[in-house]
Amino acid sequence: MAVRPGYKQTDVGVIPSDWTVVSVGELARFTSGKGISVAALRTKSSDISVPVYGGNGIAGYTMTPNINAACVVVGRVGQRCGEVYLTDGPAWITDNALYPKDTYQLFCAPFLAYALKAAKLNEVKNKNDLPLVTQTILAAVRIAWPEIDEQRAIATALSDVDALLAKLDQFIAKKRDLKEAAMQQLLTGHTRLPGFSGEWKVKLLEELIVRLKKTTRLSSSGRTEGTFPFFTNTTKPVQRFLDDADFDTEAIIANTGGEAYFNYFDGRFAAMSDCFVFETRCVTRFLYFFLKSVERAVNDNCFTGSGIKHLDKKFFYQMEVRCPAELSEQTAIATVLSDMDAELAALEAHRDKTRALKQGMMQELLTGRIRLV
Repeated sequence: MAVRPGYKQTDVGVIPSDWTVVSVGELARFTSGKGISVAALRTKSSDISVPVYGGNGIAGYTMTPNINAACVVVGRVGQRCGEVYLTDGPAWITDNALYPKDTYQLFCAPFLAYALKAAKLNEVKNKNDLPLVTQTILAAVRIAWPEIDEQRAIATALSDVDALLAKLDQFIAKKRDLKEAAMQQLLTGHTRLPGFSGEWKVKLLEELIVRLKKTTRLSSSGRTEGTFPFFTNTTKPVQRFLDDADFDTEAIIANTGGEAYFNYFDGRFAAMSDCFVFETRCVTRFLYFFLKSVERAVNDNCFTGSGIKHLDKKFFYQMEVRCPAELSEQTAIATVLSDMDAELAALEAHRDKTRALKQGMMQELLTGRIRLV
C-alpha cells in the first residue's frame, strides 16, 4: 500500500516524515519507587494530601512525597500492570510502580503518558504467574515521537477531552445521588407529589407479586446479538440476547443466585431458569423501584447458604412494602423516577460517546494522521 506524501513507513506504522520513532529507554530511565506500608496509608484530607501510586493507581495518601514534579507512572506488578497514570504534582511512588527517575531529553509528560496508554503495555507484560512490566520491557517499547511543540498541542487536545469526561462523570454521579435521594423520599411517603394526599398501606410482598412459570434455559444459551433480551443471574444490565422469547408482559426479573439484582422489562423477553420472573398486583414500575431501593437489604437478609448464596423466597415473600393505596400515585412516583433514569441513561450514553471519540482522537493524533501544528 502506497504511503501518502509527507509520511513514512516505520516499525510502529505510518507516521509523518518529520517525526521519529524512539524507544522509551532513549527518553528516560524508569525505575521502581520506594515501598510504603499499608498501615501508613491514609484517606485524603487537608493535612494528608500526597497521593501514593502503586501498581493499581492511587492506593491512599500520605504526608511526604518522594517525587515533587508531575510525572508518568506505570503500574509494574499485578493484573493491572501496564496501566499508565500521570501525577499532577508531588506524589509517593511505591515499589509496585515505575517512574522516570532520570530523563535523557526534553519531553511533554502528558504526551508520553498518552503514548504509553496507546502502546497497551498490559499486552507486553511478561507471562509469569505474577504479571510484571519490567524496566527492560518498558525501555524497549517503541513509540512515534513528534517535536516538543506538537507533543504539547496533542496533549492539550486530549487533556481537554479528559477534563470533559471528568465533568460528565461528576455530573452523572450528582444526578445518581439526586435519584437515590428522590427514591428515599418518594418511596417512603416522606415527600408527597402534588395532588396526592391519600393513605398508604403496608402489604407483604407475596400479596403484590404473581410468579410466572420458570424456563428451562441455561445461561449459556444467550448470544451477543439477537431479537429479544435474555436475562441471567448477573448484577449488570442485560447483555445477552435470543431470537425467541419466553414472556410477553410487563414484569420484574430477579436474581435467585449470587447477589440480589432486579431488572424491569415491558415486552417480549427471555430468561434463564434461575431467574425469578413475576408480574405484580400494583404498578409494576413502582414495585421495581421499591425493590431497587432495598436491593442491598434483600441481598443481606434474603440470600442465604454457604458458597454461592441463593434467594430464600420464604423471607423474600414476607418483606413489607409500604405503598400508596391509589394506583395513580404509584404511577406518578414511578414516572418521576423513570424520567430520572432516562436522564441518567442519556448522560451515560453521551459520556460513552465522548470516551469513544477520545479513543479515535488518540489514534489519529498519536500517529500524526491529524496534525495540530
